[in-house]
Amino acid sequence: MKKIHATGALLALSIIIPSAPVQADLGNSIYVPVTPCRVGDTRQITPTTINAGAFVEWSAYGSDMSLQGGSASGCEQPKTGRNPIGAALNITAVGTGSVGPKGNLTAYPADESKPSASTLNYVQGTNLANSTIVGLCQDGSCDGKFKLESGVTDVPALVDVLGYFYPTSGNVADVALSGGDYTSPAAAIAGVADWCGTPSATNPCLVKIAPGVYDLSTSPLVIPAFVSVQGSGQNTTTLSGAVDAVNGLVRLEGDSPSLSDLTVANDAAAGSDSTGVTVGSADATNWTIQNVAATATNATATTVGLRIRGSACDGGAMINVKAAASGAAALSTGVESDCLTGAVTATNLTATASGTLAGGYVDTSATSLTTVTLRNSSFTAADFSILVDTSNVTVISSELDGTVSDNTSGNLNINCVGDYNGVGGALANGVFGAAGCI
Repeated sequence: MKKIHATGALLALSIIIPSAPVQADLGNSIYVPVTPCRVGDTRQITPTTINAGAFVEWSAYGSDMSLQGGSASGCEQPKTGRNPIGAALNITAVGTGSVGPKGNLTAYPADESKPSASTLNYVQGTNLANSTIVGLCQDGSCDGKFKLESGVTDVPALVDVLGYFYPTSGNVADVALSGGDYTSPAAAIAGVADWCGTPSATNPCLVKIAPGVYDLSTSPLVIPAFVSVQGSGQNTTTLSGAVDAVNGLVRLEGDSPSLSDLTVANDAAAGSDSTGVTVGSADATNWTIQNVAATATNATATTVGLRIRGSACDGGAMINVKAAASGAAALSTGVESDCLTGAVTATNLTATASGTLAGGYVDTSATSLTTVTLRNSSFTAADFSILVDTSNVTVISSELDGTVSDNTSGNLNINCVGDYNGVGGALANGVFGAAGCI
């Protein structure tokens, strides 16, 4: 189901006549369209008209609308446990007899007074319709109800509901395969200005993803500055796809983006690079990746579970992350970094790689000034557990199952503290190349 945001905009449907219709201001709300459903029809009940100066009070949703002259099978609002604050309605004044005097209909929340502006202006004897956004009663005594009042003349009227509006929950958008604000995380991020405003340090935005597998296909999910994407757990929420690029299936950009509690699985086409998660094709700072499994598979090209890129990556943190790469014929790396400057930390990071020239953690930049601290982690690969060019890397209380290498003769930038190998043997403390890490 497609989710659309609207705030007081006229939904142009049926026959629209010029007027000054009342439009509820529902703020930053999420609009969920539904199949048009007959909420009420005075022709099917008594009295058969809304008399001049009188009103009907109708529910905008329910399991049986027949008492209002509407659908006996009901007009159900699509969310469970979350009532709408407004509805998109199509209101029709039904013409009877010859063309006669003018009249008007006004729709408004059941717990409010009638506004001065009308919703629909009509001429008796003609069928005229207008669409509008109407707020619904929220005070407990009349939840989900609205009033439709006639001015000047008696008139038969009918109302169809086109969709419902739901409040955003503290700058949060819910993504779910059904019943959420959006059905895809990409759509939620694309509409972030609608439900959250402009993301900033004082206005952070959260996309929560319900359990399920969400296919991103060949379009990467880009998480911008001050936006967090949170799944429901590594074993319950999966973002899958086939993005053929070093930039990965999911990418974090800008200041303070975060990704948590899900699995990212990228299976790119044969012959193309495959990366699960990328931090910064440009710069990304103060980023967080937590409780995430990032995997990349490919039959022939380079695969990287988690890649850190850009000219600056300061303040980055990986916590309880599993990064795995497999199947590559060129280079397979659990975590790869070619970030030029900044400080990055990892705690409880598991990085594995299998394939040709496989590395657990690999630093590939010959000019990097990055400081990396790897703590309580595990690095397993056939060729290198740790391979570093110029970054300053400290490995603390971690398992190194594979060769440690500086990749450049005489580079003494790897410091091992309390580490051990794959069979539990203690490694020497100190700087690599000076009896450490062996």
